[in-house]
Amino acid sequence: MFGKLFGRKPSAPTAPTPAAPVPETFALPEGQVFWEIRPSPAFGGKSKGFGEFVTLGPDWNALAQTRLAAAAKAAPKLAHLHKAWGIPAYDYRFRTDQYPRHLTLKGKTAKGLPEYGVIGSVPAAWVASARVAAIIEQFEPGRFNFLPFTVAPESGSPQLDYCFWQPEEFIHTATVLYDRSGYRQATAPNGNPYWEQPFRLVQPPVILDAGKLQGRHWITTGTLGMPSHRLLSDALKQALGDFLPPYLSLVEARAVQT
Repeated sequence: MFGKLFGRKPSAPTAPTPAAPVPETFALPEGQVFWEIRPSPAFGGKSKGFGEFVTLGPDWNALAQTRLAAAAKAAPKLAHLHKAWGIPAYDYRFRTDQYPRHLTLKGKTAKGLPEYGVIGSVPAAWVASARVAAIIEQFEPGRFNFLPFTVAPESGSPQLDYCFWQPEEFIHTATVLYDRSGYRQATAPNGNPYWEQPFRLVQPPVILDAGKLQGRHWITTGTLGMPSHRLLSDALKQALGDFLPPYLSLVEARAVQT
């Protein structure tokens, strides 16, 4: 009516303004923060692993075959994976007689010897100092398999106490939410689906299911066909202190209620 009186057409109704997407909120389980161990970007993927500090004698390969045979006997269907991928035999608990009890340093001193690392790509190749192993055992009693050994230069002194560390478990439930952690689904040549992580200069944080983290402090995630992650609680991080070699770093992971 008023448009006709004043020679103007009535204006069209205003379109509703689209609502801004609600940002995802990250709820930490019981106030805990988790951290993921990742390669340090500053080192460009180059590392000086524990195996570069010590001399692996002929018994190393012989005992490795013993471990592989024992793990294969315990789980025949996974035997080919232990050899091809070097994945730890989570279905078999290794024994102290299947590992060397002493390793000799290549150098004269233990300077630079990391408290945490790996030796090659053999099953259960994680290594931790006795200090680190004892602290993790306090937080996760009886969950992991620590096999003690000593390290010393040829002179025999100083002698350091270390442990071969068998992680012994994958969390088979969906602790990592891969679709929300920057991964995308792909298909292997044999037709099996898997999650792959596209190359990025800076990878996004890992998103975790908070319900799977209750009461845990060190978690190894992943199943066959899924990436593996090593995660530790903030409480364990504080207790361990500066335990990582410089080529590894900690990146905060995020936990959400699913």
